[in-house]
Amino acid sequence: MDFEVLLYEFYNDRYYLRFDQMEKAVYDFKDYIEGNKESLRNYGEYWRQGKIISSAFVESLVNQLINKRFAKKQQMQWTPKGAHLLLQMRVKTLNGDLPAAFQKWYPSIDLQEYKLAA
Repeated sequence: MDFEVLLYEFYNDRYYLRFDQMEKAVYDFKDYIEGNKESLRNYGEYWRQGKIISSAFVESLVNQLINKRFAKKQQMQWTPKGAHLLLQMRVKTLNGDLPAAFQKWYPSIDLQEYKLAA
């Protein structure tokens, strides 16, 4: 059934005092969904295919690691800036972007010599 038909059937069936506010919110939500449909995932379908739909286990590991390194009893502690830079490097490594970043930062270095070329 058409989106507008459903919205106005709701209004006609039950008089709603804040219909104008609800209508604006519904249209804003509709615009958001239409504008971002390429990046939205069908998590129900992922679940049925046995794909991972949560990054909670990764976030938990990162939190444990960071908490351990920030502990005062730990011999080697991280500063917030150091932890941030380390995580940026790790992400670049996992995404395969590290060689390009090194080439940008140090154009005179031959990455082939260090077997870092992409």
